[in-house]
Amino acid sequence: MNAIQQRCRPKHQVLVLKCYPRTTKGAVDVKPNSSELSYLLYYATSRKTKIQKVASFLEKKTASDVWRLRIGNVQVTLQILEALIEKNPKDLPLFAPSVLKILDLILRSNDITMVESSIPTFEAFCANHDASSLFADQAYLKQYESVVHQYAKLASTRGSPGKTQPSKPVAMRWRNSGLEAIRSVASSDALSSIAGRQLDTVVPMILENLWTDNDDFLEVLLQRAELEEKVGTERLLKRRTSNATVRTADTAGDTNPIALSGSAWDVDKLAEEDIGVLAMQCLKQIFIIPNRSQIHGATSALLRFVEERITQGETVVRTHNNKDGGWAIKMFGLISRWTPVQDRYVILVTALDNLIRKPLTDETLQQHIVLTAMIASLLRSDVNLIGLSVMDVLLGLIHHMKRLVQMPGDPSGGGSGQNEPLSPTVAEAVEKFATDRKELLSRIQQCVGDLATHVYYADQISDMISAILLRLKPARSNSTANSSPHNEKAENPTTSITNFSDDAHADSLFSLTVAKTAALKSIKGILLVANPKTKISGNVSLSRNRVPIQVWEGTQWLLRDPDGQVRKAYADALLTWLDRETTAADLKARDENAVTQRSPLKSRELATTANARRAVSSASNREKPAHTPRSHFLQLIHVAIYDNALTYVDYETDIVLLHVLLAKLVNKLGVNAVRYGLPMIFRLQEDIQEAETPLHKVRLGSLCHGYFWVLTEKFDFDASVVGRAIHNEIIRRRSKHFWVEGVHIPTPLLELVGTPGMARPQPKMPVHEVEYEALLPFDDRTSLVECHLQTPNFATTVNDDDSSDSMVSYDMTASEISFNPAQADTGRDRPSSAVLPRSRPISRERKASLGESLGPLNSNPPDSVIEEDEEFVPPVPPLPAGLANENTWSTVSSQDNTTPLKPAKRNLKSRGGDSVLSSVLGNEDAPPVGDLQSLLKGIDSRAGEHSLGNVTKPPY
Repeated sequence: MNAIQQRCRPKHQVLVLKCYPRTTKGAVDVKPNSSELSYLLYYATSRKTKIQKVASFLEKKTASDVWRLRIGNVQVTLQILEALIEKNPKDLPLFAPSVLKILDLILRSNDITMVESSIPTFEAFCANHDASSLFADQAYLKQYESVVHQYAKLASTRGSPGKTQPSKPVAMRWRNSGLEAIRSVASSDALSSIAGRQLDTVVPMILENLWTDNDDFLEVLLQRAELEEKVGTERLLKRRTSNATVRTADTAGDTNPIALSGSAWDVDKLAEEDIGVLAMQCLKQIFIIPNRSQIHGATSALLRFVEERITQGETVVRTHNNKDGGWAIKMFGLISRWTPVQDRYVILVTALDNLIRKPLTDETLQQHIVLTAMIASLLRSDVNLIGLSVMDVLLGLIHHMKRLVQMPGDPSGGGSGQNEPLSPTVAEAVEKFATDRKELLSRIQQCVGDLATHVYYADQISDMISAILLRLKPARSNSTANSSPHNEKAENPTTSITNFSDDAHADSLFSLTVAKTAALKSIKGILLVANPKTKISGNVSLSRNRVPIQVWEGTQWLLRDPDGQVRKAYADALLTWLDRETTAADLKARDENAVTQRSPLKSRELATTANARRAVSSASNREKPAHTPRSHFLQLIHVAIYDNALTYVDYETDIVLLHVLLAKLVNKLGVNAVRYGLPMIFRLQEDIQEAETPLHKVRLGSLCHGYFWVLTEKFDFDASVVGRAIHNEIIRRRSKHFWVEGVHIPTPLLELVGTPGMARPQPKMPVHEVEYEALLPFDDRTSLVECHLQTPNFATTVNDDDSSDSMVSYDMTASEISFNPAQADTGRDRPSSAVLPRSRPISRERKASLGESLGPLNSNPPDSVIEEDEEFVPPVPPLPAGLANENTWSTVSSQDNTTPLKPAKRNLKSRGGDSVLSSVLGNEDAPPVGDLQSLLKGIDSRAGEHSLGNVTKPPY
């Protein structure tokens, strides 16, 4: 009967059945008959129509064998399918549904031996699978997704297939089988396709096997994975041995001695490491593929896994010694280094997009903190993020900072402002939420600063700071927005959220004190990261432009902010810019009123022919540098300092803060800052007599003489007569306790100054000292200028008449009317008394010689006393009309020191932009360099009212 049945069978069934050897029911590791298998493969590949029949018959036989637990027959079936796939991979779409059906039957059996035997077949299927076939048949797509999902579930650490709980070794075998299948999926082309992507299923299972509380364990897994990859590469380079070669003891695989002599715990630990290494290889296989959509999907799956762990109360980020670490930070760094360099920015953009889109509530603050920590770890690393849109990331972080400060409650991280008593549980929760808010705001600031690690174009740092300062500028439409930001926010709390545009963000974003402070701290972080003390690897070879002073234009109002924290944060950012961005070139004096002239010789040479003129004209148009607008920041910041000294004279911390800022301006910008700071100080010294209390006079006097002290140290004339006079007065005031502690050289650290606007206990001033002692002002201005070092040689010209013997000196007397064009008309018919609206204060030496006394703490002499100039220069008569245009009188003009004698050189800055060594003052026309004497000798109270040197009525 059996013979008749065999004769009635189709030939393909007979050939298939002949491949099965005779075995017992429980036999394992059974292999098909080799000769019969070869003939079956020849038969199936030579007749394309028969291959589908062979697969269909194998499907039916597998269902029967799985039901009867014939493990040997199932193993033979799987090997037949593997041989068919490898023999003719092009015909795989013809019988792929049958292969998936067979794998599905085996996976549903919950038998570990059959599942392990199916892994090589599934690996061959994934390696030769055509991803395009998934688009055509939806039923086939669902079948494929089901098989992948079942394999992925095997790798879960939270459960195992079957109704009973397996032992630990068996559970590890299940996980190992699942990870082997996942590695096959990760290396296939189907994973990269849109239809066949199973990242949401695969990646979480991989991460479960990599999850650990021990960071050292991840390092061990990474080292072992790299070692196995290296060994595998070397093994591929060796000559392939024959399959018939008998392996000897020397060629056998190395056995780990722990597996032989160790305890059961050691063996389980080794097996756990092996599974971890396999999971590490699977994860790496997903990210090394240059596919941005796949990297985006895998990163999103990683972030969702992290969020789930946070929800479950797990610790994914740890902070130790102000350094972030933990499992999430480690994994984020690993995947960023595995990703191809041109696609790494996708990881950062995905994380930032996930951060912005996530709801921001008190319950989700911890998730936001973890995400910002992960982003910051990637930004501060040396991973190249080429292709990253830095400004888009910056604006995204600023937008998230805006959302944080606009959360209900106190934006500074305090409570909700309720006066009702809270229960201990509620109070503890409110305190925790407040701490989380502060931490999140601090981490966003850190992210903004760390963004400066990756510089990809020359003006990037300037653009980043400008983008933040632009949002700090007060709104033009409503001048009261900055004076009462809390009221404005309370009236319309949703305006800034719905209208996030470039025109309205100034009102909505930085209207709160905490937002202003956070933005200014972010600017400081940018400057610190962009100018590290020690260079790190990255874009070190890229030369960037220095941040010019024009960036700070229009920000001096922040120094007059009503909140002391904002004033201190602004000063801190400005001091950091002076420390990190200025160079020695900024100490050279620059005359911004100088006008460069073209050389006559060069003009004659260029005018020879019309063609030459046209050629030079076109070349000049190409090489003409972009005009840099003149900066007025130094003038305005000194005006702001003047206003602050009078407005916040009640607080010593503000006086010390202004002293630190003035000292830094002098030390870093030299004469360029002194030309505006010295007139302001002299005017402030005159205003001391208008102070209401002796304590106010002491504070203003300390700020003024502190500035003189800075000048003596900077310009090295402390040993001169003027320097000794300044220091003697300082010593006298300090001995009488007429001094502010903190106003000294070197200046104190800004962190030690304290918060401006907050009063601190002051020592009581002795009453008898207040009644009988006085503050002696320093007003010998000419000596202050002349005691400076000799004029440098490079600033002296053959026609320089700026000397004590010059016919037209810069000692501001009535003779200036005859040659000053700006005042000649107004002073010609005016009596000499009209030129001097206020008399010049008498210097300390003159007062001593006249025997006059100052009142108690009186800093200014009476207006009736006028000092006679011993070296009076008579007025210069007007020039004859015939000689008015002669070149011989050109040296008598008021712009004698500003006219260059050498032909102007061609400006080459337009070729490559400002270099790192260029000046932050950004003088494009390169005017002649001056010195302290030529710029400050005109400071006199007897000059005309509208001149820069007038300190009686300064140009503020």
